[in-house]
Amino acid sequence: MRRLVWFGAAVALLAGCSAPGGSVEDRPGPVPDPADRSKAVADAWDGSPAARAWREGFYPLEPLTRLPEDAWHSGADKEAWLQHRLVWRSNVIADIPSTAPVKWADGKTLDLRLLDPRQALPMDPAAEQGGEGPPPLKITAWRHGSLDMVTSRGRATVPAWLYTIEGYATPVARVAVAESAPPKNPIGPQAEIAPNLSLEGVSADGTVLTLSAGHGACDAGAKVDVLESAETVVLAGSVKPGPDPGGACTAQLLMQTVTVRLARPLAARVPLDALTGGPVMFQGRQRESGD
Repeated sequence: MRRLVWFGAAVALLAGCSAPGGSVEDRPGPVPDPADRSKAVADAWDGSPAARAWREGFYPLEPLTRLPEDAWHSGADKEAWLQHRLVWRSNVIADIPSTAPVKWADGKTLDLRLLDPRQALPMDPAAEQGGEGPPPLKITAWRHGSLDMVTSRGRATVPAWLYTIEGYATPVARVAVAESAPPKNPIGPQAEIAPNLSLEGVSADGTVLTLSAGHGACDAGAKVDVLESAETVVLAGSVKPGPDPGGACTAQLLMQTVTVRLARPLAARVPLDALTGGPVMFQGRQRESGD
């Protein structure tokens, strides 16, 4: 029998808040036991085609971009990077192969679509016309290379584009292949909500997950409980009650970094959001950090 490990008991999920001076919204009905929901998600994924697709795909678990070792020389350069103000002043683009392989430590490979170097790195087209904002960073050369990175299948050597930025000794490196499409969830969401968990990083030994978790303005912060199974790690985000849980509150979502320790390394197990029923993706899929 598959062994499940439950860590802690989740508190009530984040409820709606009313604006100051307004009436407090009707209280929601009883919240289902989060442990039951987490177990349902684990049961749906374990042994499923979706779990197999996760193990066979390419899902990075760390940033898609590596910055120059001397980034950044000025606040203006950092702001230009954050605003994707980059201009192409490089050598001519040669013919680009259609695919390139990701290679894992166990010898397995996966051929994936190779991105055009002009499209792989987020760039604001308006930077070419100048306009408002810091002076753009100039890409003066590019070449093919690779990145060693953590993925859903362990460490891998991943094709990358290496961009020389004027004035910087080492290049910007960016993953050059398209990620695999997320597998189709075998279980529906608990409610029609947007995901409020994203993965920020995995420790070197795979036992600590760093997450970005949402919470409200009037509670005591976010917490994440964990249910581990053979093929999954189900993460149940919730909030700690504030000092006045019945009072009026501004309606806003705040994000907080939360760390979770696992009983054993994540390895090829799928990190799942208990509320959405789907994978907790690395936040680099949604945004790139300039830090």
